[in-house]
Amino acid sequence: MTPAQRDRADELFLRAVELPDGERPGFLDGNCDGDPEIRREVESLLRHDGRAAFLDTATPTLRAADLLTHHAKLPERIGGYRVLRKIGQGGVATVYEAEQESTRRRVALKVVPAAHASRNLHRRFEREIQILGELKHPGIATIYDAGVASIAGVPAPYLAMELVNGLPITEFADKYGLGVRERLALVGGSLEVESKPGAGTTLLIHVPL
Repeated sequence: MTPAQRDRADELFLRAVELPDGERPGFLDGNCDGDPEIRREVESLLRHDGRAAFLDTATPTLRAADLLTHHAKLPERIGGYRVLRKIGQGGVATVYEAEQESTRRRVALKVVPAAHASRNLHRRFEREIQILGELKHPGIATIYDAGVASIAGVPAPYLAMELVNGLPITEFADKYGLGVRERLALVGGSLEVESKPGAGTTLLIHVPL
């Protein structure tokens, strides 16, 4: 799909997901611009939204992320996983090393805020699950499981994926004294120096998304 098609599919999904199931086919008939790729993408997102209906659960006052951030003690369990340690935390999620109780497999468990998070954030998480589930590449962590758990009474969506042990990329770059070009190469990027008369020198950073 082209970027324009994907943007159109995202727009239609956000509108269609608010409609009753019975009204969605007619809506897509009249709004997909006769493009079967857009329609297939929207239908795929809608099917996935149905599987992840837990993300539409009414949310309480506190966010699960707030509880995880402010409670010094790690949660003992999240879903069917025993939490071993905290790996890191970003703007919208906390990642733990955990052990799946049924298989004893070690995983990276990403826990995303449920309460006070917008529906757009929920949908981005749903789409992340869908995309990761479809990708197969040695450089991409494998997804194992997804669901919702209760942490201190607060629903918290989670994603269990392959645990990859190693240094954070920033520590790796510092340890080996990597310069700007080498750091960009780690993420497939490149650096270009552009000089124009009277305009000075511009550094252009290219990173594939």
